[in-house]
Amino acid sequence: MKKLLPVVLGATLVSSLIGGEANAALKKPVTVWKVSNTAGFVDVDAAKNSTVYIYKGGKRLGKAKAGNYGSATVAIQPQKKGTVLRIFYKTAKGIKSPETKITVTGNYKKKKQLAVKKFTLAERYAITNDFVKWASLKGKQERKAVTTKFFDHGAAGKGDWFAGTPHGHLQVQDFNNPGYYAFGLHAIGGVAFYSPKDNLYGYSKDGYNTSTAEGYFNIAKPKTYVTKYVLGDNGVVYELKKKREHMSFSAGFGEYNNKGYGSTFTPGKGYNMIVSKDQAAQAKLKSIMKKYQ
Repeated sequence: MKKLLPVVLGATLVSSLIGGEANAALKKPVTVWKVSNTAGFVDVDAAKNSTVYIYKGGKRLGKAKAGNYGSATVAIQPQKKGTVLRIFYKTAKGIKSPETKITVTGNYKKKKQLAVKKFTLAERYAITNDFVKWASLKGKQERKAVTTKFFDHGAAGKGDWFAGTPHGHLQVQDFNNPGYYAFGLHAIGGVAFYSPKDNLYGYSKDGYNTSTAEGYFNIAKPKTYVTKYVLGDNGVVYELKKKREHMSFSAGFGEYNNKGYGSTFTPGKGYNMIVSKDQAAQAKLKSIMKKYQ
């Protein structure tokens, strides 16, 4: 029997090391998007308030908490095409779910990272919220409303969305197609300033009460300017300024094609972002980011 023991352990060793046998009554975790060789995050649907784990063999690549809706974004380093990832979660009571196995796809080229660091989702939210507080005061002083609805789009393909900047493509929506590490820059968040029809200045939720097709038409005065600020994770504020009649939620952004290459939809001539000349905004973003570096 002693000779058989290593063989028996061999079948369960990894499982034992990472938390014991799975409970078959629990549902398997589900990945929201495919995982490419330039993926930096894996979005997983699991049990609410559980902890999601991603392993390569016996090595843990990352873990993250799932919220009340069971969604978790797990940060990982890029993996080679063909690598098999093992994904499972543990409930709040420590019960382990069955595993889901996925194979890394893609053969994308990794870009040199210009980001100050790889910020977590929580850090991105916190930085954006702090910037919005500053932007709201700026809006009141300049008789502008401020919305965080700086980007949105209707029905589209499966590729990542980006903004064109003097420093290269800046990823604004990550579908892992091609994924985080295929971009040197990434959006932390952003805002849009506009002249409101209701003359209520500062932070406004009105951007979320209008459809993508309507854009800023229902909330901004005619023939006035809408200015978008996009917060880059390199500590730079990028800007696009257009009259309301020429500014939509998707203006200034493009989309990679369904295979993660090239562009299905480009920002278009005159719609690439510039480095904002608002030095107060530049300084504010840098000071906020320092708290999370």
